[in-house]
Amino acid sequence: MKRNNFKYYNILAILCLCSYITSCGQNSQNYNDLKDYGLKSKVKKQEVISYTQPVEKFGEWQAEDSTSKYIITKTFDKDGLLIETIQRGLEIANKRTYTVKNGKKIESIYFTGSEKTNLSKFTYSDTSIIEKEYRLNGKLSTEIISIFDKDKKVKQEEIKNYTEDGNLDSDTKSFFQNDNEGFLSHFENYNILTKKTRVFDFTILKKDDNGNPIKI
Repeated sequence: MKRNNFKYYNILAILCLCSYITSCGQNSQNYNDLKDYGLKSKVKKQEVISYTQPVEKFGEWQAEDSTSKYIITKTFDKDGLLIETIQRGLEIANKRTYTVKNGKKIESIYFTGSEKTNLSKFTYSDTSIIEKEYRLNGKLSTEIISIFDKDKKVKQEEIKNYTEDGNLDSDTKSFFQNDNEGFLSHFENYNILTKKTRVFDFTILKKDDNGNPIKI
């Protein structure tokens, strides 16, 4: 799901350095995260090093402020599904673990530090995944509806956040576009409540031998 790329941060410009350890495969019959991200070959783990304050010099983006650095590490199972996501840096330490059954993610647990904070449940149809995230008191916190294209890649996603008393706090829709190789290149985020749209573009600067991006 695209939402895993953007859950923990909200920034306009980032510099990403990605490294991959290869040792797992993909199930082409079902949705899987590797395919949705456009990753090639057999990827077991992806580490993304990002900077919220990059500087462009001589036509290249460089990181000068190390305090703006954070790292997101994603681990995939043998079928290409996420089983763990960890974020470190920017005074944040978050972890998300997934339970997979019969080739599908069925639930996930969020941790801040060592403290459990939220629980998500997943339901599926032929064209979508619906994730409902609950607070530990059982109240709905977030609902995410991800719509697939014919290749089982997420093309549209709606995220609704709710207050503690159950009122709608925010409602956004994102529309994703991939380049010819399947990597996310552009998306538009529309805020249904404020009627405002934000546009994000991604350019791959360097790839590894398998065709995966190592610098964005």
